[in-house]
Amino acid sequence: MRLPSLPVLFARSRGGWPPLVVTGAVALIAVGGVPIGLREVPLSDGVALVTLGISSVAPAFGCLGSLVAPGGGVERMLPRWPLIGCRGAWVLLLTVLVLGTEAATTTVRGLGPESVLLVVRSALLGLGLVLLCAVVLRPAVAWLPLALLAMVSWLCGTVDLAGTALWWALLSHPVHNRPAAVVAGGLWLSGVVLYALRDAADG
Repeated sequence: MRLPSLPVLFARSRGGWPPLVVTGAVALIAVGGVPIGLREVPLSDGVALVTLGISSVAPAFGCLGSLVAPGGGVERMLPRWPLIGCRGAWVLLLTVLVLGTEAATTTVRGLGPESVLLVVRSALLGLGLVLLCAVVLRPAVAWLPLALLAMVSWLCGTVDLAGTALWWALLSHPVHNRPAAVVAGGLWLSGVVLYALRDAADG
């Protein structure tokens, strides 16, 4: 009997299609559940966008379970470079799934191109931070930094009803804020590279 290829075995080791379905569902619910009514009040436009930006990081939590290597490091016995390629491809698949679902949901809801860019930026930041923490920290607590950032950004990241964000509240900045976009992209790229090279931490 012919054995499955390494990419197929890798995908199965990460749970196969169920975690992909869960991640897509979380992305759909997170963006689809933001109340549009908030945007109908002029002074609340910024606050509504802040809500949308913070909600967009939720799928990153759903990805965590499929990032952990099974079998207590058995994968370290496999060829290094093909395994790096599999890890990188898996993260890219998760990223495309999250960004595609959130962007499509935002578009279908008629929230406009700025909102689409906002959810893409927030999703990249969330995925990047979770990937980095999954490598540096134990996967069991890798969700905590992103959860704290989202919570604190929501509670005290803005200073008025127009949604003016404090410098550290990256999830609350308007879509055209370049530093926030650079940080989000940098976190995601760093997370992808580090995860592909080192995998999630054991434990």
